[in-house]
Amino acid sequence: MESRIANLERRVEKNEQKSSETHKEFYNRVRALEIARAEQGQQYTTILEKLEDLTGKVSTLSKGLSDIQAEPGRTWKDLKGKISWAVIAAVITAVMAFLLDKIGL
Repeated sequence: MESRIANLERRVEKNEQKSSETHKEFYNRVRALEIARAEQGQQYTTILEKLEDLTGKVSTLSKGLSDIQAEPGRTWKDLKGKISWAVIAAVITAVMAFLLDKIGL
């Protein structure tokens, strides 16, 4: 009977030791997951900050691109205006020359 009791005590001790090790392992795994989650949260925050910064830069570049695309149209419009004034000036000069020629000057 004594040997049976000793055997049962050893089995209980082994089970307690194994249970303690299993609990430690679970706690270590939970701790590792918590640390990984905290790192993931920080990474997510960093990604959002960089995305916000990139969004601002893209908006700025988009506005600059729109200005560049509008520039040839503006230049063509300015050129048409200058050509119109040159034609009007040439017509006025021709009329004045014709009139001066008729007058004899």
